[in-house]
Amino acid sequence: MIRSTTEPARSTVRTRQARRVANVSSRNAVISDPDDESARVYMIDYSIRIGKHDDAEYECRQWMAKSALDYRPVLSLAAIQRLRGKHAEALELARAALRTHEAYRQSPGFVDRRGYAGEIRAIWQELAFCHEALGESDRAADYNKKIMDWITSGGKM
Repeated sequence: MIRSTTEPARSTVRTRQARRVANVSSRNAVISDPDDESARVYMIDYSIRIGKHDDAEYECRQWMAKSALDYRPVLSLAAIQRLRGKHAEALELARAALRTHEAYRQSPGFVDRRGYAGEIRAIWQELAFCHEALGESDRAADYNKKIMDWITSGGKM
């Protein structure tokens, strides 16, 4: 059977529907339990991916109000600003995420969620994206090299 190129595949439609349901479910989870970090992370990431930057920014700010030492909402705000074309602001937010992450690691409430390697690599990657967007390819290359060195060293720097 030949499918029309103007008609989306059924699997694509189902995928979109599943994503919408998951987004609504995560939003409901955040509303019913504002401390549900996994639902909030999913909702922010999904909102960024589909271009709902205002929604993602709102959730980030709500999260930051509850947990000032968590770097993740700051890092998400950096990604949002970079996608909006506000590259200098995004770079400052990414740097703030790095400082926040280091402060959080020193706090008594520190929980190693994905492992330090996963967390620090995400921050370095956003810093590399920001520098690249500002035309500072040498600085971006430095962060990408840090990531590669980290990976090849087995997470030891």
